Amino acid sequence: YERFGQPALPAVVSRANSAGCHAELGLFAEGRALGDEGLRIAEAAAHPVSLMIAFWGLGLLALRQGDLQRALPRLERAVDLCQDADLASWFPRMAAPLGAAYTLAGRVADAWPLLTQALAQTTAMARVDFQARCRLPLGEVQLMAGHLEEAQTLANQALTHARVHQEHGHQAYALRLLGATFVNAFPSRVLNIHPALLPSFPGLHAQRQALEHGVRFSGATVHLVDTQ
Repeated sequence: YERFGQPALPAVVSRANSAGCHAELGLFAEGRALGDEGLRIAEAAAHPVSLMIAFWGLGLLALRQGDLQRALPRLERAVDLCQDADLASWFPRMAAPLGAAYTLAGRVADAWPLLTQALAQTTAMARVDFQARCRLPLGEVQLMAGHLEEAQTLANQALTHARVHQEHGHQAYALRLLGATFVNAFPSRVLNIHPALLPSFPGLHAQRQALEHGVRFSGATVHLVDTQ
């Protein structure tokens, strides 16, 4: 495998990125196979930057799956390799998912400084591609700490950025975070009203579905909304 003048082996980078893409689609087994293959290539080459990226890809996949036992050691290894090699330009990319994993694990004290540093470096480098990646997990930390205004600000900033740069995946994550900030601002006071007796006729056009099925009785379902 050749580097072709790149900082890491393209064979590893492509597999790590593919693992992340598969994770977003919920294709975890397929993504893990690609990520594992990339890691084997990086280990055989004994190339630290390639190893960093391989661990990042596998850690990100495990994070998206909610498997913190797998995610944390891989993402921590990626950040360690990044810092050992003094790769400041790569730090935000490595640190953002690790901060998100710390947040999911309830380790706010570890996530906060890591994500704050990642966002500061991203801003200092004027890296357009890392803005939403850093603001969204930092917003999650603010939300968990009960700082709703700060979380909402970060979510809005990420959403605006994602819309301008057509980062559709980040738009979705930003909207989810905005929803969570709203629900947390009004605990046990946000209601959802569905115009059918669930579980019958979920989704759109519930009344039309009820009429088409000829039911004799219908109604509405009301439930409290939470972040789950």
